[in-house]
Amino acid sequence: MFRLISTVQVKTCSKCYPVYIGFNLLDFLNVFLSRNDLKGKFALVSHKSLIDIYGGKIISSINRLDSDAVIIDVPEGEESKSLNVLTQIYDVLVNNRFDRWSTIIAFGGGVIGDLAGFTAATFMRGINLVQIPSTLLAQVDSSIGGKVAINYRGKNIIGAFYQPNLVVTDLNLLKSLPIREFNSGLAEVIKYGVVVDPQILNILENCSKPLPDDVIAELVTRSCNCKARIVEADERDEKDIRIMLNFGHTIGHAIEAASNFKINHGEAIAIGMVYEAKLSVMLGFLDVDVVDRLINILSRFGLPTSVNQLDIERILSSLRYDKKIKHGKIRLILLKSIGNPIVHDDVSIGSIRKVLKM
Repeated sequence: MFRLISTVQVKTCSKCYPVYIGFNLLDFLNVFLSRNDLKGKFALVSHKSLIDIYGGKIISSINRLDSDAVIIDVPEGEESKSLNVLTQIYDVLVNNRFDRWSTIIAFGGGVIGDLAGFTAATFMRGINLVQIPSTLLAQVDSSIGGKVAINYRGKNIIGAFYQPNLVVTDLNLLKSLPIREFNSGLAEVIKYGVVVDPQILNILENCSKPLPDDVIAELVTRSCNCKARIVEADERDEKDIRIMLNFGHTIGHAIEAASNFKINHGEAIAIGMVYEAKLSVMLGFLDVDVVDRLINILSRFGLPTSVNQLDIERILSSLRYDKKIKHGKIRLILLKSIGNPIVHDDVSIGSIRKVLKM
């Protein structure tokens, strides 16, 4: 039987939906689909590695609703968030006569959530979307809040705000994650601790390793609550509230791109948080002890804290494509203290270059 730990409700202007968090939820997916009145045709969008292990279980669960499902296997890696792969998914949906009442299930990490979510947002002007995040990073961040996108000459350049109908977060999926992938997700958890919920940092500093199930469940629930409350306050990133969740992301995304994605998203965000915290110190906002604390927590979980051998000029070049640029000026989330982020509207390239050399 499934064990439902918590349900986080997300209430936005465009849609209200539940985030179910617990263990063995995947075995009873039909229960959650039925609770939310989803039926008709389903498309399971995922990677072959996940389909081979869990695809049969998901399809069997959908069949218990007397509904049909097709499986759409997309390549792994950031490169699959492309116009070419998007078109291939559209072809499958059209060929199988999907309509406006059909549902796309995004089963995977952030890449799948973005790609399948953008498909759902744009096919027939919007069809049902279910997020089943398989990585810690996706469970605590990208599956909630409705940001969906594909890459075009930069990360997430073509996208939309499109909330899912529900999110099913099965914590059992984390048990098969490689340690590097799990730790990558912890970077986003740490981010919530820095900008919203300082208790998260206390938990991570004092917990045993490897993290026990009950600690993981608390961290995921706390992170989802952080994301939900901020999304509710600023669904479309228009009020300088949701942008606070981009702490570490401006420099982090540039590092990710400059490494040709050899540095994964969570690792890049970890490094980005350190440099944006150092920049906060340089500009006189933050005490240096906070930077030391952040580095210690990240290092405890094997996350990188510097750019090492990356070309700094290439990182700076990637910054030009950041979506938070406003009127040609780079906007960064800096810190005054833990739990007190601020938006800085005009950070010079020179200042960023200087901090990257530290």
